[in-house]
Amino acid sequence: MKKAFTMIRVSGEDQLKGYGPDSQWYDDVLPNARLLELEVSETLRRVIQEPATSWDRDRFQEAIREALGLYQRREIQAVLFPRVDRETRFLFGSFPLLCEVIRAGVEVYFAIDDSLNPNLSTGDISFQTLPLTCKPL
Repeated sequence: MKKAFTMIRVSGEDQLKGYGPDSQWYDDVLPNARLLELEVSETLRRVIQEPATSWDRDRFQEAIREALGLYQRREIQAVLFPRVDRETRFLFGSFPLLCEVIRAGVEVYFAIDDSLNPNLSTGDISFQTLPLTCKPL
């Protein structure tokens, strides 16, 4: 199994209740990590509270840089984004940084929103890996 750095993101205080970090961890991350053959742990889980639609995403960038450092020290092999992370819908603000991670060799797993996949029932979740190469435009 590959060790994964898990990034859980919530937009604001209101999302901390209901479908917040613990719900994402127990409902999305833990059951799916085993299916993806990923080892996840609380020590490699980061919760980020900031909007995903902004170009200025300090907490996201800090967490990605931490994951890259862990990968370079051979402590992780993958990064996992659970279902609600907007990275699945708004890559433009973080694409250069994600390309840096992919070029380094880190496997990146994104949840696919059930509304975007006609083969899933409501509430189901599936994951997609990013391509292994990012080429400049």
